[in-house]
Order: sequence, then structure tokens, then C-alpha cells
Amino acid sequence: MKKYFAWIAILSILCPLSLTAPNLEAQVKDPGTTAPAASNSLVISQVQPGVTGNATDEFVEIHNISANPIDLNGYRLVYRSQNGSADLTFFAWGASTVVQPGHFFLVASNVYSGAAAADSVYNPAACSCSMSASNGGLAIRQGLADTGTIIDAVGWGTGSNIFFEGDRKSTR
Repeated sequence: MKKYFAWIAILSILCPLSLTAPNLEAQVKDPGTTAPAASNSLVISQVQPGVTGNATDEFVEIHNISANPIDLNGYRLVYRSQNGSADLTFFAWGASTVVQPGHFFLVASNVYSGAAAADSVYNPAACSCSMSASNGGLAIRQGLADTGTIIDAVGWGTGSNIFFEGDRKSTR
């Protein structure tokens, strides 16, 4: 539970920057290179990699920050490990799933123990996609794995080939 609160504290510091300053350009890995402003549609608002004692007690919360309903059909939630170069798909929407403006969508592992009910569930053993607590990255993609448009991304640790804030709207 302490690890969960630590992640919330970290994300609560980082998330307001992308939500309150949408016209600012985010600095990315190469000095002098900039990325587009934060997504104006879907964002990854909370992440919990596995907790002590249960490495697959994980979740990702997606928030629709737009003024319009968004259908998740055709989107996918993907993960990359510290040095991963390919997307591992946590969840892909193949049917109409509408998230209303200002609402959240919770994707959780099949052993998630949180109080909020998951909207969609994935099995880390089946997708080989359990998140590392120390290094990793997540992205919401629209389209195919590895090539679809990145809608929003978040990363943690020091990995060399993972998603980080600032990767939005690219095909990295």
C-alpha cells in the first residue's frame, strides 16, 4: 500500500504539469529536440506497477480530458520494458467502448486488489506484460503495435528505449 501512495505522489507532481500547461513543449531525450504538447484527449492519469508481495497487482487509469466522448475502439494500451524495443499489448479495444468527457477508464491485472472496480482486465501471464516497478513505460496507441500514433505516454526509471512524457503524437 505504501508503494501505491508513493506512485500517486510522483504522478500527482508530474500530471498537473501536462494538464495545466498544454501550450508548452516538453523536452525529450535529445537536447534541443521538442515534442508536441500534452494530449488534449486521453491521458494516462495513474499507474501502479506490481506491489511488494504481489508483482502483478497492477493497474493503469486512463482519463478523457477532452470535451467530447471518445470511443476506445482501435486504441491499445502498450508497455515496454527498460530496454524493450517492441510494444507488449496490455489491452486492445476491438469494440465500441465510449469514455465520456471527464471520466476515467481503469485497466487492471486479473489479480488487482484495489477498491475501484476495473473496467477491463488483462492477464499478465498471458500477455507477458507485467510492469517493472523500477523501469518501464506505457503508452496509449491508436493503430497497430509499434507503429500506431502515440496519444499519451509515461515512463519511469532510466531505460533506453521506453516511453516517456513528451512522446505523444509520434510513431516511435
